[in-house]
Amino acid sequence: MQKNKSRTELIKNMIELLHVLGRYVGPGREQFFLKIDLNHAQLKFLYFVGTGKELTIQKLVALTKTTPGAVTQIVDGLIGKGFLKREHDQLDKRRVYIQFSTMGKVKFEKVQKLHLKRLQKIFDVLSDKELKQMISIEKKLVTNLSTK
Repeated sequence: MQKNKSRTELIKNMIELLHVLGRYVGPGREQFFLKIDLNHAQLKFLYFVGTGKELTIQKLVALTKTTPGAVTQIVDGLIGKGFLKREHDQLDKRRVYIQFSTMGKVKFEKVQKLHLKRLQKIFDVLSDKELKQMISIEKKLVTNLSTK
């Protein structure tokens, strides 16, 4: 009984700290998105496209756990901003792939550098050992959640 109570308290403490961290990171995040002229969902989609895998609207729906309409809206916005393009399959014209435009790839690399620079400032306080521990813990949580 005592173990469950102390574990519950640890989890509550962790959640509280995550909220506090979010309050510190949040305001800077909004300025970052204004600077790069993207929103959080658009940036997330660009990272998926950046994996280099062949992506269709259907695959983006599955990856992002978003509706097809929302995915189409985000993709259309990124096409409008010059980041992405639609490419029809040579053999099956009904199959459409979402990929970087030539200019979009260059723009995304610049955005990635800015994003990494921002995150490095946040994580500078941690040693390499602490970062590796954090990565290990997050991988363990993701693995646990992905198997359920």
